[in-house]
Amino acid sequence: MERLLEAGFAALRAPQQERHDDLVRDLRNADDSVARRLAAAIDLRRYVTLGHTRLCEELLPQLTAAEPGDPPLEVATWLSDNVRGILSDDGKDPEEALIWFDRAAMYAASAGLTREEQISRQNVVRTATRFGRADLIKTAAVYFGRIARGGTGTHEALGEIFENLGDWDAALWHYDNSERIDINAVPALGRARVYLATGKSDDATEILAQLEPVAADDIRTRSNTYVLAAIASLKTDPERSRSLALEVLGFLDSHGFGLDVPDAKLTLAECELLDGRIDSALDILDHVDGPHMLLRDRMRCLDVRAKALWTVGEPEEALAEHAKLRGVWGDLDEMRSLLWETYRDLIRANRAEAEVAKLGPINKELREASETMHVTAAQTGHDLRSGLGVIKLAMSVPLEEPMRRIARSALDQMNDIVEQVQWASTIEDSGRLNQRLGKHDTESFDFAEVVREAVEQHRLQVEQKGQELHLAIGDGSLTVRGHRILAVQIANNLIENAMHYTPEGGTITVELVEEYGSVILDVTDSGVGVPDGDEERIFRAFVRVRQPTSGESSTGLGLYIVRSSVQQLGGQVTARGRGDEQGSIFRVCLPTRR
Repeated sequence: MERLLEAGFAALRAPQQERHDDLVRDLRNADDSVARRLAAAIDLRRYVTLGHTRLCEELLPQLTAAEPGDPPLEVATWLSDNVRGILSDDGKDPEEALIWFDRAAMYAASAGLTREEQISRQNVVRTATRFGRADLIKTAAVYFGRIARGGTGTHEALGEIFENLGDWDAALWHYDNSERIDINAVPALGRARVYLATGKSDDATEILAQLEPVAADDIRTRSNTYVLAAIASLKTDPERSRSLALEVLGFLDSHGFGLDVPDAKLTLAECELLDGRIDSALDILDHVDGPHMLLRDRMRCLDVRAKALWTVGEPEEALAEHAKLRGVWGDLDEMRSLLWETYRDLIRANRAEAEVAKLGPINKELREASETMHVTAAQTGHDLRSGLGVIKLAMSVPLEEPMRRIARSALDQMNDIVEQVQWASTIEDSGRLNQRLGKHDTESFDFAEVVREAVEQHRLQVEQKGQELHLAIGDGSLTVRGHRILAVQIANNLIENAMHYTPEGGTITVELVEEYGSVILDVTDSGVGVPDGDEERIFRAFVRVRQPTSGESSTGLGLYIVRSSVQQLGGQVTARGRGDEQGSIFRVCLPTRR
């Protein structure tokens, strides 16, 4: 059984998915729940690559049905979330797709699955740009930097982005620089779409002819190839175009990929228009239009509808459709400008990184200077703490109120600052951290207990500020391995951060759940929110993008300590705003230890 499971894990982690029929059969027939989940995961990975959507939906419950005590299947868990995103992205619900892709990326990062994290982030970008909505485009811009050095897969994603935004030269450049040759044929299909959009039908037809052998086994590639061939044949061979479009709709109906359906139906509408059946064409257009159409499909729909209306002698309605089309192009220009600005920043950052890599001796000096800074900060913290101890001892004699309360409050505040400085000086150095906390203090602990203690510790202070504090803890294993005090730092600093930036009457919600082998801690507030573009910057040392709402002082180290503590525990922390002045959500994802 052990060898069988090892072979299953190896097949699941393989860079290219091949057929493993014998292995899958043995895993499925084994009297072991982990083996059966591995079999479902291997099949799921192959089916989503081939485009068998219905089979993917059937396999998902088998993959997630773990028994108590089963170890988490890291790649399988990432795969499950990513497939849920693909199924939601398939012309159904882009917002839900973004949630699943983002969750998959976070889990992959916490589990150390670098390639899988990159794939999920590319899918976030694809989803955001496909539907051409301004709010999703902003999300895509944020994720640009995270897929900067993704190699071939990044070129594919960026090619799709610029294609959807109508920047044909940029799209073609990225597709040409993607050397990936596999069953998806993503770059080849992208080039064919760009050639069709720029009037190079012969070049597109040549590419599609080369893809026909691959399309025989791959449903998704077949649908794309046939749809593009139908579009290429519209003017020269309308009957072939109609036949291909109907064939696509036939096998898509049995396999379920919805993103290609509008393309095929729009091609049918154009065939009807060429044959003079205007009413039939308009009827098809009425049924294909929807809120979740891809941006390029919506533009094509408006263009075909305008032609049909003009043909039947309704020029005003036709001009109205063209006005909508011009509006879409105006939105495209704004979105394209935003993404190009981010892309240029990305290129500059990569060039700067290349230059820094050449400066080895200077980097060594910088590391030595950083080490000196850490030592100095630690020594300063020790000296300040000693002085504070003397002052507190002197204050133990009777003093008049309220001066005593004011003095003690000031001292407590100074003590907190010193504590944060000391943590900041040691938190990212594992050796120094183990020396401070004890090398053997890394046993498993209950994260739920840590969170409860942190909430109760701050409840009185929250009530004094006129705020509400809610706690919700889910079922499942909430055990984490590592230094328990790091988890204490995470919970305390996140709650204190929420208190500082939430006004009187606001609400702070702390939620802790176990999902797919990870402990997820969400701290949500109704405060001023994280400004767009500062989601990563706020975790740097001494950074404060906004002043606390109550005028309290801040060292700018709290979130830096949170991120460093999370990384020491093998996890990831993210932050995002909930809209203008609607608060923030801080999410910590830590791997569980059963």
